[in-house]
Amino acid sequence: MIDSNDNIEEDIQESTGEKDATQTENIVKAEKSDCGIGLMRWVMIILLMFMSSTASIMVYDRYYAQKLVAFDLQEYLTKQRMALQNNQITEKQIGENLDVLKAKLDSMPKNQAVITADVALRNIQLLNLEK
Repeated sequence: MIDSNDNIEEDIQESTGEKDATQTENIVKAEKSDCGIGLMRWVMIILLMFMSSTASIMVYDRYYAQKLVAFDLQEYLTKQRMALQNNQITEKQIGENLDVLKAKLDSMPKNQAVITADVALRNIQLLNLEK
C-alpha cells in the first residue's frame, strides 16, 4: 500500500508540474548522453574490429590453412645417381640420404601437403631440402 501511495504522489507532482528542476535537468542530460556514441568511440570500435579480424586471419593462415608444396623427387634421385656414378658417394650414403629426406618430409608442418613437382605446373612453392 505504501508503494501505491508513493506512486500516486509522483503522478500528482508530474501532473501539476511540481517536479524538481534538478531532476528534470538530470533526465535531460542522461537522454543527451545516451542518444549516440561519439565519433571517437566509433573509430575505436572500427579499429578494434579490424585488428581482431586481421589477427584471426593471420593465425588461421599460419597454422590451419592447408598449403601445397612441391618436391622434385626425380631431380633429387638424378643427383644422387650422378654422385654415385662419379664415385662421390657410396650406396650406403644414398640410403642414409634417403632416410634424411624422409625425416625432413615427416617433420613438415601438418598444414603443408607435399606433392611431387611432376604434378605441379606452376604457382607452387618448391621445397629445397638440400644439405
